[in-house]
Amino acid sequence: MGEIKDASEILANVLSEKATITLIVAKNQKNIIGVGKTMAWTKKEVRGEQTYFKYVTQDSAVIMGRSSYEDIPIEHREMPGRQMIILTTNREYKPFSENHSIANSFEEAIHIAKLKNAKNIFIAGGGKVYEQAIKEKTFDTALITEVDINIASPEVITFFPQLSKKDFLVEELKGIKGENWELFRWTRITN
Repeated sequence: MGEIKDASEILANVLSEKATITLIVAKNQKNIIGVGKTMAWTKKEVRGEQTYFKYVTQDSAVIMGRSSYEDIPIEHREMPGRQMIILTTNREYKPFSENHSIANSFEEAIHIAKLKNAKNIFIAGGGKVYEQAIKEKTFDTALITEVDINIASPEVITFFPQLSKKDFLVEELKGIKGENWELFRWTRITN
């Protein structure tokens, strides 16, 4: 990935002007996003992709399911510069940080993000959260990183649900890519 000077440079390249709620995911060619309780690849295997995620979500609200949130190593769970909102059905759930919020629905999570004056809201997984966001058409834009890596594992595999290309305009964002990954913006064209 080319050198990134600041988050605004990347945001100008990847977010559409009207998008306020964006689904963000990294998946391989078979739609695999996770193996066991972790991402399907390491930082070393997919250099620069997590740096891209860090920059693009900076100063934004990030909505994430409880399981995905808990799967983040504790030393990285704070996620400075982001308003973390954890989706859970457990109303008594206590997040890692007092700065993180919980919500019981997308509607509540989006409401919390807007109360905190988030200008950008990202839906960042996991599999069940993506399924729900796609079913409810919660987002206008998806930033999908296509990772060229094969996964062979006996562990439980989490898949990203298939999006219909007839509902989206798909464009490759040529300036943002790594050795084995490319970024695509999917902009919803139908309701």
